[in-house]
This record gives sequence, C-alpha cells and structure tokens, in this order.
Amino acid sequence: MARLSKWVPTYAYEFAESDTPHFTSIYRLQQKSATASDFPFGGAIHVDDLGYLWDYLGQTLPYDDDQLELSRQMITFWDRFTTTGDPNGSGTPNWPKCSTRTGELMSLKACDTAPSSNRPPAACSKSTRDFVQEHDLDFWQSPGAS
Repeated sequence: MARLSKWVPTYAYEFAESDTPHFTSIYRLQQKSATASDFPFGGAIHVDDLGYLWDYLGQTLPYDDDQLELSRQMITFWDRFTTTGDPNGSGTPNWPKCSTRTGELMSLKACDTAPSSNRPPAACSKSTRDFVQEHDLDFWQSPGAS
C-alpha cells in the first residue's frame, strides 16, 4: 500500500470496534448454533466492517446507537471517497493520506455513550500513529516469526 500511495491518493484504516455484532454470515450462524454463539471471537473480525456500510442478504445487524453513528460516519467517508477521491469533509474527523513516513491511519470506532448521559450517540474515530506499536507489527515482520 505504501508503494501505491506514491502515485495515487491512498487511505488506510483499522476497524477498531471491539463490541460489534459480527457480519451477517457469522451472525446468522451464531443464531443457529450454540457452539458458534459461545465461540470467543474477541472483538471485530475480518469483514465485520462491511455491515456498517451495506445490508447483506436482507439482514440488518443489531447495532446500538453509537454503532449506528459509526455506520453513518463510515458511509459518509466512503461516499466522499468514491465521489471525490478524498474521504475528508465537514462533520467527520480528518483522515490522513497513507504515508510510510508517519504510519498514520484512521481508526474507526464507536463511542460508548451512556444512555443516562443525555449526550447524543457518537463515533470516536480518530487518526492514529500507534497502529504498528499497538499490534506489535515489528514482531510479526521479524525473521523467524511463525
């Protein structure tokens, strides 16, 4: 991705919503199988972000209000990017272009707004430079890692 970003606008993201319903195929499986519903997935898994962008197989997932706000934010980012080539604009946090120099990317996440707080639901997405350190990528890229 870093090589590509030298020639075209490139934006990287991490889907960091840890308490999310899983994407439709896994969600449906969890409804039908006690083994699947008891499996400790431990946060977002591959493709969970897709349910925030589209309904799939006629299934809308049971998002809470903050997750619906994250969905709105993600749809806004994707719409802007497909229209203009840049996801940035009014009402959303700044999404930096991909750069090997900074390692910065967008971390997409819902807030955890308490219903009793009288605050509106919100997304807590933000740009971060800590991805490599938080996920110990140096270890995974080191020789002998298996």
